[in-house]
Amino acid sequence: MKTQKVIQKLIDLNITIGSVESFTGGLFAATLVNYPGVSKVYKGSIVSYSNEVKHKVLKIKESDLKKYGAVSSYVALMMARNGKKLLDVDFCFAFTGNAGPTADNLNVGEVFIALIYGEDEILEHFKIKGDRQKVRTEACERAINILERVLENYK
Repeated sequence: MKTQKVIQKLIDLNITIGSVESFTGGLFAATLVNYPGVSKVYKGSIVSYSNEVKHKVLKIKESDLKKYGAVSSYVALMMARNGKKLLDVDFCFAFTGNAGPTADNLNVGEVFIALIYGEDEILEHFKIKGDRQKVRTEACERAINILERVLENYK
């Protein structure tokens, strides 16, 4: 129900939205497109699961991916900034994290969500407990919560 209300607010305010997803693999996009009418504001998603796609499509420097790691605040912000331009949207979310079950030098459940809109940038860091699906699903729910919070104070 919350998602439907958030989408309706986007429609009412004529705010376009898109997403750049890594570990969520398009789940945020799938969450939004479950609701009728979202096509009025939702432009699309770039699923940049691999570092190669983060570099080639999103233009994140390979040196930055090595320096900060794909699961980092820096990369989340770059994904959102560059995705906003590529998708030509008012609001752009980015998701990077590790849903497990194993991790290379990272904690399973480590999640960064970035939202870029206008001149504003929000970055939130979460440690989500649970299996792979729970981490992915909860990250999408938390993004909806961020969006709801932003829209409460928007215009």
